[in-house]
Amino acid sequence: MKLVMSLALGSAAVLTVSAAAQAADLPSRKAAPVEYVKICDVYGAGFFYIPGTDTCLRVGGYVRTEYDYTPGQDFIQEGDVVNAASSKVNAAGTAVTPVAATLASKGGQISQRAANQDQSGWEFRGRVDLDARTQSNWGTVQTVVNIRAANTDGMRTDANMVNFGAAEAVVGNGPSSLTMERAYIRFAGFTFGLASENFSTFPPWFYSATIYPGFPNGMKQLVYTATFGGGWSATVGLESRGDVPQSSSNSAQGTVAPSAVPDQNGFYYVNQPDTGYNLVGVVRLDQSWGYAQANVMAGNNTIGYNYTNGTFTSNSATCTANPTSCTPLYGPQKYGSYAIGGSFRWNVLPALEPAAFGPGGDVIIFQGQYAHGMTGMLSSSGGMSDISDSQNGHRFLGGVQRVDSNMSPTLVTAAGVPIAYGSNEGWSIAALYTHYWTPDWRSNFGASYIDETPPKASPTFTAGCVTGWTTANVTTATACTGLNTQWGEGREWELGTNLIWSPVKNFDIGVEVEYINLSSVLQNPNANFIAAGGCTTVSNGVGGTQTSGNCRGLQEDGWNFHLRLERQF
Repeated sequence: MKLVMSLALGSAAVLTVSAAAQAADLPSRKAAPVEYVKICDVYGAGFFYIPGTDTCLRVGGYVRTEYDYTPGQDFIQEGDVVNAASSKVNAAGTAVTPVAATLASKGGQISQRAANQDQSGWEFRGRVDLDARTQSNWGTVQTVVNIRAANTDGMRTDANMVNFGAAEAVVGNGPSSLTMERAYIRFAGFTFGLASENFSTFPPWFYSATIYPGFPNGMKQLVYTATFGGGWSATVGLESRGDVPQSSSNSAQGTVAPSAVPDQNGFYYVNQPDTGYNLVGVVRLDQSWGYAQANVMAGNNTIGYNYTNGTFTSNSATCTANPTSCTPLYGPQKYGSYAIGGSFRWNVLPALEPAAFGPGGDVIIFQGQYAHGMTGMLSSSGGMSDISDSQNGHRFLGGVQRVDSNMSPTLVTAAGVPIAYGSNEGWSIAALYTHYWTPDWRSNFGASYIDETPPKASPTFTAGCVTGWTTANVTTATACTGLNTQWGEGREWELGTNLIWSPVKNFDIGVEVEYINLSSVLQNPNANFIAAGGCTTVSNGVGGTQTSGNCRGLQEDGWNFHLRLERQF
């Protein structure tokens, strides 16, 4: 009996093991795990394949909160100047009938006190970045979209300063705004769309704009980049002129983009379709020690006004039928403009911990440029008194508010109508040193300088100063005069530093302080301005005068303070 039971139990065990072995060979009823996201490591970290395609996608962006403080400063009035025809000629040459004889006496007087200005500002910003790439027989096809939304308050919402402005436009709380920073396709060496500007390479590592050409909102373009051996490359193409800051001419109280000049009836855009772009060229060398780059940009400032019977008209039938009646301005008048420059980066020390804390390592970056009729390639600021950042303009300096532009009137009629223009020119340099104290503590140290010079302005009143002018051509004036009050040379320098802590990767907490100093010259100022300012005048070399010495409202300096938290993802 025991033997039978042992055989039965042994048989059962064998059958059980055999059944289990056979079951192991059968297909499993449990579905294999679905790979919802497949990593794409061809283009670096963060990319994954879009399901069902061979396109790799990276999703990123950041959230930023920023708090600013700038001590208030008094605004100083330039004062009105009355010309020989008893009408005020302002900085743009537009005739304005004086309201009262006491207007000129306001020169050098305070128009707005520091206590009446916003001195602090907030900005809260979020950005979403998409980068899609696909391999093709002609190389990688890349598509990039960066969209930014922001909400501002206080000083960060205030309107930009105006030329000879009397006060700051205090706005207070601002609505949310949406900006497309990048939207381009890159294929076979070509870049089509809104991408990073090619002329300037200076990084935006300071919280407030320093004196260098910066384009945080990108540049509309159609360019081609050729890559050669040994790290050499060259870029050539077209960039939008409307995206260049300060791409305008002086107007009655400021500037109008993309480029406008005033007449007796209002403002007209003067950038015609054939000159709505700039030609850009770049030669660059990239090496392990850094890079070196040379740049050039060229374009036109176009004035599309006609002059007939003492007023400007657009596409006037009279001018078309009889062009001689429209002298000296008939049809588009083009003024060449250009900028040249270069930049250099030196990787001083290797990265401390690049895998954990980004690029790391100490670097020195230098950039310089010269511009003729292309002021926006010298500085990213909205004006030398009004430093702007990528979102809003905000007051920085007091005194007489200065705004420079591509072109300024040099000749007006006795009625104050501009009939000739000259190009503003200048140069600027900027230097940056980044130092890592530890892998998670770093500082930026920056210095920059800009010198801008508008055309000379003479107040001389001369009869018949334009060849061909007769009373039949011009009924409102038979003579012309130079400008009265106009900006002269401006010199500005800035120092800044910040301290940034990164407690974890892609999370920065930073504080920053900046100091800026502006010294300006005013051409043909009135006597009240000189008396109030306690300075003198000297000859400007063309029959006019210009300020000399420490004039009130023309030598200004100020401080700016920031706290920023930014989390990138």
